[in-house]
Amino acid sequence: MLVDSTPELIKGKTGYRYIGSQSIFIEELKQTGVIPAINGDGEHYFTLSKFDNSTEAISKLQLNGAMTDAFWRAEFEIDKIRSSVSFPYANWGEAKNIEVVTRSYPNYGEGGAIQFTTKSQTKLLRLVNIKTGEVITF
Repeated sequence: MLVDSTPELIKGKTGYRYIGSQSIFIEELKQTGVIPAINGDGEHYFTLSKFDNSTEAISKLQLNGAMTDAFWRAEFEIDKIRSSVSFPYANWGEAKNIEVVTRSYPNYGEGGAIQFTTKSQTKLLRLVNIKTGEVITF
């Protein structure tokens, strides 16, 4: 029997999601402080890794730097969504193996960050622009 230990591993931790300044929902996020729930396909990816520059976030998380500048770091309490957190499957959910540490897309960066997913609505503590230093607290 496989027991999912994910909720215990993340208990009491802060989660981080890196979002590009060109994201279609960044302005709404700045106002509401809420990442909406996902119904249907797709998941929100996040990490326990706090990066202070976007280049490192893009590389370690293997984000597509042509699609995001990852200037915004969304910070939140994982305990509020802990029951709905899991490890993602590799290749954006298309593979059969779980990918705890980013490695599927070496063309986007070195990888090596631990990643998680959730479909839950996520209330932010703060949103930090890691390029300018702007902080929005919720």
